[in-house]
Amino acid sequence: MIQIVSQATKDAIDRYGTSASASRLLSGEKPIHRELEKAIANFIGTQDSIVYVGGHATNVTTVGHLFGQNDLILHDVLSHNSLLQGCLLSGATTIGYSPIIDWESLRRILHDPPPPL
Repeated sequence: MIQIVSQATKDAIDRYGTSASASRLLSGEKPIHRELEKAIANFIGTQDSIVYVGGHATNVTTVGHLFGQNDLILHDVLSHNSLLQGCLLSGATTIGYSPIIDWESLRRILHDPPPPL
């Protein structure tokens, strides 16, 4: 079994090379990145997909770029800091609510949203 894994590792290095195991920005994009994204897109039936290096980058980048200053983001007050950093990057208005302590607070926010900026 060890020989099979070792050979597969050598084959992968020959095909893809090695890197600092960092994001594409630092390591460069390899063909396998696009192959994976296309395979995921085909599997879920969309035009394309994006694979990020980790959850933190996913939240910061996606939220930070999908929303803008004319948007309102409602979020759980216990959301991970990466989500809050994405909200900050976006420039959107953010309102935190606590579904655990006061789930009715979301209903109130949705019923009477703040005025646009």
